[in-house]
Amino acid sequence: MFVFSAMATAYAALGEHKTAMDALKKAVELGYPWHIVVLDPGYNELRKLPDYEELSKREK
Repeated sequence: MFVFSAMATAYAALGEHKTAMDALKKAVELGYPWHIVVLDPGYNELRKLPDYEELSKREK
């Protein structure tokens, strides 16, 4: 799960938002803590995406 979260932040930084969201979804699916996603500035670029909003609603 930690590999997928690291991949998500790396792809987000590169502007590869679709790939970043796929990795983030997989990380969360595998048990990566949502409260860390909410606080981590590495996900800032993804927060404006509809996919992030959808994931956020599911994880609250």
